[in-house]
Amino acid sequence: MDDFETFKATRVKMDPSSHKMSEKQWQQAYTAYRSSRKRVAGSTSSTSSKSKRRRRTTSSSPAPRVSHKPSSIAPSNQLRNEVRLRSAYTDLRLLVDVLSWVVLGVVVLAAAVKLVYYTNISVALVALLDAVVWVVAVFGLRLLVHVIIDIPDIALYKALKEPVEEEDSQATGE
Repeated sequence: MDDFETFKATRVKMDPSSHKMSEKQWQQAYTAYRSSRKRVAGSTSSTSSKSKRRRRTTSSSPAPRVSHKPSSIAPSNQLRNEVRLRSAYTDLRLLVDVLSWVVLGVVVLAAAVKLVYYTNISVALVALLDAVVWVVAVFGLRLLVHVIIDIPDIALYKALKEPVEEEDSQATGE
């Protein structure tokens, strides 16, 4: 997706409500998309050059180190990892993580204050149970928000992958 029109068509296909965007908003979205792609491409090329330097320095060792992916990773986890690697929403995901940890800290602090002030054991246990419920709710909500954030990225990933697979099948004559 190198040109603006392809970007626009893919985004409208993924999110029909985006056709209401103004031309300036489209340009801003496309600029943000291109800069995120350059940043991701720059980070992968710098890590590959570092690994090449390491290989050159360790080439005198008797057995070269081989890194491989474990085959036990589920396809859904591989898809999630690949989509999150190329995501345009990493800042939003980081914000959700930070906010969830802040809320967890407040819940734990509130539970500690309640335990200090409540002298009755049954009331203290209820306060502790309440805190545990809040902790579970925050973790569950955090995971749910991450899934919601991943939905547009997965749709875009699949939309981009399907035309490539169709071109490959047409090129092979299937």
